[in-house]
Amino acid sequence: MFFGHNKSKLNRIALYKKIFENQYEEALSILKRFYDGKEIPDDDYFLMGVLLRKIGDYNGALSIQNNLLSSSDKGDIVPILHEIVHVKIATGDIRSAANNISEILKNSDEPALKKLLPELLYTLGEYEVAADHFKNQKRDEMASYCYYMKAQKYRPDDSEYGSYLIKAIKLNEYLRTAYIELSNYYFLTKRVGKGLDLLIEFFYKDLSKSLDDIYFLLDKFSTFGERAQFDTLLEKQISANSSNPFYYIYLSEQYYTSSQIDQSREILITYGNTHGLSKNILRQYIRVIGDSFLFGAIVEEHFYRCKACFTTFKSYIPICSNCNLIDTLIPL
Repeated sequence: MFFGHNKSKLNRIALYKKIFENQYEEALSILKRFYDGKEIPDDDYFLMGVLLRKIGDYNGALSIQNNLLSSSDKGDIVPILHEIVHVKIATGDIRSAANNISEILKNSDEPALKKLLPELLYTLGEYEVAADHFKNQKRDEMASYCYYMKAQKYRPDDSEYGSYLIKAIKLNEYLRTAYIELSNYYFLTKRVGKGLDLLIEFFYKDLSKSLDDIYFLLDKFSTFGERAQFDTLLEKQISANSSNPFYYIYLSEQYYTSSQIDQSREILITYGNTHGLSKNILRQYIRVIGDSFLFGAIVEEHFYRCKACFTTFKSYIPICSNCNLIDTLIPL
C-alpha cells in the first residue's frame, strides 16, 4: 500500500527533532506537507498514525492502522497491532485491546504486551484468568488482588468467598483487607478460633492502617475472645517499638476520653521523639491540647497517599478509587 518514490527527500532530521521534543502536531505537518498528493511508504504512513494517536485523533489513527493491517503485503503486523492496542486502550475499548494482545501473543513473545494483558483482564473483571497470567509472570501481589476481587463476587458467608480470600493471603501475606474480611467470614461461619488466630496474625504483622482498624480489633476480641488479649497484643506491639502511629493514637484517645490529658499528650510526644511526627499524630496532638483553630485547619489535610498512583485521600479506603489496587494507601 502507498509505495512510490519522490525526487525530493523528506527532512528527517527536522521530523525526528519535532518528535523528540514532543511536538507531534508539527511533526505530523511535516509529513503531510511532504506527501501532499504523493504516495506514502508504509513506514511513514504508520508513523502518521502514531502521531495522530499522540495528538488525540484516535479515529484517524485507527483508520490508518486498520488500512495497513488489511494491506495485501502486510509484512510484520505486530507493530501495527501494538499500535491498535494503544488506540483502543486510549478510547476505553479494553475488551478489544485484550483480544488484540491475545492475537499478537500467539505468534510473538513481546514482554510489554505479556505484562499488559493481565492488567487489562483485571480491569475487565476477569480475575481468575488474570491471576493465572500474573502467577506465570511471578507477579504474586497482583495475583492476590485478583483473588481478593474474585471473592467479592460471593456472599460473605459463602465457602467460595473464604476460599478466594485464603488464596489471596497465601500470595500476599500483608494483604490487610483480606485478613479483615476473612476473619469476619470465620466469625460469621461460627469458626471463632480461626477468626481470632487470624487477628492475632494481623496484630503481629502490624497491618493496621487506621484508627478504625484498632477499634475493629478491639470489638472482635471483646465480642469473641477477651478484651485482655487485645490489651496484651497492643502492649507487645508498642514494647516492640512499632512505628505504627495508630496504636499510640488509640492509647492517647483512651486517656483523653477519661480526662487524663497529660498522659494523652505524653504518649503522642513519646511517639514523636522516637519515630518523628506524622500528620495523624499531629492532628491527635492538636485535638488533645484543645486548639480548635489548628485542628480545624489540619483536619482539611490529606492523611493517606496511594503508593501506586500517588492519589491522596482524607481517610483510609481499602481499594484506591483511582487505580483500583488494594491496600496501597499509606498514612502520611
